[in-house]
Amino acid sequence: CVSSSRFHKQYILQGRLGKGSFSEVHLARRIPHGNVVAVKVVDMRYSTSDEIDRRTKRAVNKEVAILRHVCGTAPFMSPEMLGMEWYGTKTDLWSLGVIAHVLLFGFFPYRPWENSAEAMKAAIRLGRPKPSFEPAARPDPNSPRATPAALEFLRAMLSRDQVARPSAAAALRLDWVSPPAAAQRQSA
Repeated sequence: CVSSSRFHKQYILQGRLGKGSFSEVHLARRIPHGNVVAVKVVDMRYSTSDEIDRRTKRAVNKEVAILRHVCGTAPFMSPEMLGMEWYGTKTDLWSLGVIAHVLLFGFFPYRPWENSAEAMKAAIRLGRPKPSFEPAARPDPNSPRATPAALEFLRAMLSRDQVARPSAAAALRLDWVSPPAAAQRQSA
């Protein structure tokens, strides 16, 4: 189960298995899991390498911010997007961190007092209330807890500083996603 889970996380971060392309991601056919819904995410070519940023007339690569508009669903928007700053592909890693947080804890990392999109955007933009990285309630003291590796992954993906946030390639090397070194040596 652990190796299967690691495969799923790696597959999602890599895009299509073996190609590493983020232009299209097809999950349903390759991830055999009852809770995974068929999804096709299409990148509209905003974040491809070697695009020319018309505003500054310079070549940009995958690590350079190239967009500056707000789009998407409020809980998944990154602080840089909501702050109207330039952003690039690392904003997608923020969204992945939100998804992982919901899967591990059952709720969004930012939970404003008012249940509205505007309140959610304000909470993310201001960074308050801060994520606790703990479940809301733990009725059974023996219920599972997030592992230190999972918490490291979440904290990295949900870094408010997009420069400090890892790229997808760096995220693949985090312990929660990558197989342990011993398992890699055994499979070699």
